Amino acid sequence: MQAFFAHYQVPAYAYRAAPEMVSPEELRLIEAFLAGQVFTVSEAAAALAVTEEEALALLCTAYRRTVVDRAGDGWVITDFYTRFFAFCREYPDTWRGMDRSVRATLSEWALEEYIVKRRLHTAEPNRRDAVLSLEEALALLREQESVGVAGCLCRPVFDTCSHSRESCFSFGDGPNTDLDRGVARRLTPEEAETLVRDLYAEGLILTRRGDEGLCACCGDCCLDYRAADRMGMLGEWPEAPRVAVSGPGGGCPLDAADPDTGAVDPDRCVGCGLCGRPLKDR
Repeated sequence: MQAFFAHYQVPAYAYRAAPEMVSPEELRLIEAFLAGQVFTVSEAAAALAVTEEEALALLCTAYRRTVVDRAGDGWVITDFYTRFFAFCREYPDTWRGMDRSVRATLSEWALEEYIVKRRLHTAEPNRRDAVLSLEEALALLREQESVGVAGCLCRPVFDTCSHSRESCFSFGDGPNTDLDRGVARRLTPEEAETLVRDLYAEGLILTRRGDEGLCACCGDCCLDYRAADRMGMLGEWPEAPRVAVSGPGGGCPLDAADPDTGAVDPDRCVGCGLCGRPLKDR
């Protein structure tokens, strides 16, 4: 088990929870290959002393569960951070059934790890996280050749709201996408537009995730907004457009607008567009 913890980069305070997030067969696979090591089906079969057919079946299941990624013609083990989010989305009831203190600790760890990763990659030119208006989001969807939707990755981790779970849109169906893993539902252009309109009407913020996809989330759950708030970057990242906030029928999702006076706090406003107020009117 110690080899598994080391290879899978499991933080010490997650030791109690980690074994629940992988199957015994996946655990053996993780122990057999180092992080970043690309391996083939035949190499997996030899390491696990199984047939190539059995190894391929295991790898396909582990791929769907985000325990492994595709790497060219081979495979590579992911890490505990990656599997953690997939596990919470895949088995929300099991996650909620864990000890409350363990869940609280892991949720906080996940947020801090996300902040570290965002600080390392903020300068990536191809990563354009931006708050979109409804019309901008619809225009973005129309540009895509394939769109899938899956359950929100953030919402199960923090479990702080009752908004729609199916709100994470992914673009493309190549290796390591939600569609290729089989965890996303493929949408027609009409279905995608209808769903985005419904989520916007529900009071969710539409945020572009670079070229990867589109999220419809709230200030309570979204990793981007939690991280930006903690880093003092609300209004700077994700990129803020031209409108202020105050969600339809329920107040501002980021507490940027006073519910009584309607006054907007410019340090908290991210311009999500739910209130439809131009920035110049702030």
